[in-house]
Amino acid sequence: MSGYVSFIDFSTIATPRDDPYSRYTYKKQRSDDNACSQQDLLALVDSLRLELRVKESRLRDMEEYMDNLVCQDYFADLYCGMKLYNSMDRV
Repeated sequence: MSGYVSFIDFSTIATPRDDPYSRYTYKKQRSDDNACSQQDLLALVDSLRLELRVKESRLRDMEEYMDNLVCQDYFADLYCGMKLYNSMDRV
């Protein structure tokens, strides 16, 4: 078998470029994949926007809560200080 070279005739093998239907199927599959990936990306963007809105709302609620606590503590301290001041014996 030494010296024997097998010969393959590549011209008889069909390629996607030779078959117009195969080419159409490939293009259609690509466009379907692109449409699916585009829909997936839009769904992801919508999901992230919703998550951001929820987090911003929670942040505003927490800021309002903290502001109320600070005001309550400030006025409570102020009120207690006034009570203490008024209860002191003045000489």
